[in-house]
Amino acid sequence: MKTIFLSSNSDSVGKTMITIGLTLKLKELGFKVGYMKPLGRKPVRTDYGTHDEDALFINEVLELKEPLDIVSPFVVDCHSFDGGVSSTTTCACGRVLDAYPSFSNKDFLLISGGVDVFDGAAFDIGILKLLKDLDARAIIIDKWNGFATADTILGAARLYEGRCVGCVINKVPKNMVSHVRKSIKPFIEKNGVNVLGIIPVDKLLQALTVRELAETLDGTVVCCERNIDQYVHNYLIGAMDPESAHKYFRRVEDKVVITGAHNSEMQIAALEASAKCIVITGSVRISDRIIGQAISRGVPIISVSDDTFTAVQKIESSLGSLTIRAKDKVARARDIVDRDFNIGTLLEAFA
Repeated sequence: MKTIFLSSNSDSVGKTMITIGLTLKLKELGFKVGYMKPLGRKPVRTDYGTHDEDALFINEVLELKEPLDIVSPFVVDCHSFDGGVSSTTTCACGRVLDAYPSFSNKDFLLISGGVDVFDGAAFDIGILKLLKDLDARAIIIDKWNGFATADTILGAARLYEGRCVGCVINKVPKNMVSHVRKSIKPFIEKNGVNVLGIIPVDKLLQALTVRELAETLDGTVVCCERNIDQYVHNYLIGAMDPESAHKYFRRVEDKVVITGAHNSEMQIAALEASAKCIVITGSVRISDRIIGQAISRGVPIISVSDDTFTAVQKIESSLGSLTIRAKDKVARARDIVDRDFNIGTLLEAFA
């Protein structure tokens, strides 16, 4: 069995997307593939115990159907340190090492690493330890951050002491793809790390639905619930005069407009500019006139208690850490790996 850690140097780099796409590609090529997330930080109660939310989703969407205790052997929750740090550390490491042999019938085991190379070290299940304990190799996934991307990739590869099979540079702005291919890729490879993929920013994967937006903001959908599963790609703040707003809003597609409850002129401007959704902040009663116009146009309104600044902060945070739960996003992950990931180089590394 060939064991691959999908590692990262920061949060929201696209590990879930690449894990799903790579697993589907390997299965398509006829390989038997398993998946494990040794350290979970999103606890979810099931009939079989507490497991990691992302691990359960990946196991389900990829139809791997492994026992949950194997896929998600250790999850950090409010009970993690009961009995003392020492016993918790022993418990975590033991669970992971006990789960590993259950995948021995697989050709590949993909293991989702933590946020960075140090995540899990307190529980003795950090990537630096598990790479050696499991005789595994690593793929470093990083999002484009200028030339600093080369720093973090090469730095992590050196910490892995020869166990890195390559890297993926994700979320590259389209106007930078050529530069990354011609300059950054050769530089990284000259320093001993294969660049397995250069993946441009993807509009669909960066989008969120109106439903996800309402959940992120802990808001109430006031009207047009039938339209809350449509995607929004851009958010605009309604903090200008109505005439300027009309011109500005019309230039942006697939938008959500965030504005205060008392700014009815801005809300009308958003509706007339075909906003996909309006977020009204301040938890003030919304005008019946505005609700009526929104219903006639099929535009959902989300009412939130936060002020506009806080609502924008929450949206910006969610845009950086979106999951890919929708079927069309799962399909896109497979297409992206097929198009932008050099599977041949990966397989050669294990030949």
